[in-house]
Amino acid sequence: VMITEEVEYLLKKLCTAMSQEWDEKPLEDLISQDPTVLEEGMSVWSFLEHMRTGRLLRVTSTEALSLALNEVFLEMYHNVLKRGYMWKKGHVRRNWTERWFVLKPSSMAYYASEDLKDKKGEIQLDKSCVVEPIPDREGKRCLFCVKTHNKTYEMSASDQKQKVEWTQAVQRALRLQHEGKSFLHHDLKLKRRVQRENSTRERSRSSRSSRSSQSDDSNIQEVDRMEKDKQDLEIENIIQHARELEIRRREAEESERRKQKEVQMELERQLKEAEVMRESLQAEMQKKEKKAEQQKRRIQELELTQEKLEAALDIEIQARMEEERARQELERLLEAEDEKKRQFRLLQEQQGFLQRQEASNGRPSESTPSALYSASLELQHLQASRQRSHQHLEEMQERLRNATQHVRHWNVQLNRLMTPITPAERLESRLLSQNICPKKEGALASTEFISKYKIRHDRSNRIGGDEMEKLEERMEAAHMSDEADC
Repeated sequence: VMITEEVEYLLKKLCTAMSQEWDEKPLEDLISQDPTVLEEGMSVWSFLEHMRTGRLLRVTSTEALSLALNEVFLEMYHNVLKRGYMWKKGHVRRNWTERWFVLKPSSMAYYASEDLKDKKGEIQLDKSCVVEPIPDREGKRCLFCVKTHNKTYEMSASDQKQKVEWTQAVQRALRLQHEGKSFLHHDLKLKRRVQRENSTRERSRSSRSSRSSQSDDSNIQEVDRMEKDKQDLEIENIIQHARELEIRRREAEESERRKQKEVQMELERQLKEAEVMRESLQAEMQKKEKKAEQQKRRIQELELTQEKLEAALDIEIQARMEEERARQELERLLEAEDEKKRQFRLLQEQQGFLQRQEASNGRPSESTPSALYSASLELQHLQASRQRSHQHLEEMQERLRNATQHVRHWNVQLNRLMTPITPAERLESRLLSQNICPKKEGALASTEFISKYKIRHDRSNRIGGDEMEKLEERMEAAHMSDEADC
């Protein structure tokens, strides 16, 4: 049974939810037509029938009435003071995101959407919280903030009316926190229940007094006292039961809050561990990339050095071949000069013999001096060619020395790159560098090439040294013979 005050209160809540003004005339007309409603109240079924026929409330839209009933149900049964979309400023990325807010006397939860599936956070309201308006900024209007003991939550309503409604709703929740109440309609429900029972008791008393007007006053007082005690006991039981329910609800909320806090702390710990691991992996990747870049530059330097060394070796080989040809040419000229000298000596001996014979016979000879002169010219020509060949050989030897010096220079550079020199280098790092730079692949396969040319170079140096000693001896002999001829 609903008394008149309860019906009026419920109709006012529905009108407020539908954003229309409360018209009390339909309810007054119903009471004037049926006076028993004022005395005995109205049953729930009668209330629903009157609502269906439109005798209590003028309804323009069935959908609006359904939404209003849902909102009033959430407020009176689930203790939801207000809900709706607002923009919220983040604490980490500092950007604005639209969230669905649900305000209760002890908390203000916000979700990704109104289906309440993805909960993004919750603002715990206590006696230290305050709500304050904020000037418009960052392109947002209708701003206000809720300040807790450790954070400030900035929000933006859709318009000025919503801003005022949200501010008043949060202030109402904070007022309930100051009064130590967690249910808005709990005390009102108890008061309406007491009023309804008092009204029932008064009606039953008046009916009993009319039927038993001749009873003794003492019996009436005793019955009234017993009824009053019984009603007081029932009220006390109701209040006690409500207190127990409130205690259990608070314990459940506290347990849920602790679980959420533990889950949040665990997620934060895992997030920190993942961040540390990501930073370490990133540092390791940077280190490996730097090392790979160094190895790449080193391989490029090795390839370039190998190319330079091979070019220097080719130049050295060419210079050695030219030096060998010059030496052979000089040897040929020396042999020709020796032969020509031998012929020249024979001609000289023949000339002396002929001169002695002519002196004894008294007849001069003209062919021998001309042959001797011709042989002398040829010998001088061979000596000049030998001098030029000797000078050319010296030039080739100088060129060979320069080429050999270049080979040594690039060989030193290649060895330096293949065996990096670092302070306090250990054997492990050298072995690692050998494993990273194998001998038989790519540009680093020049060790065998270098050793082969080293062996050939040393052998040719030894052979060339012996030949040069013999050639120098022959050159000295030729100089001595030249001096003797002079």
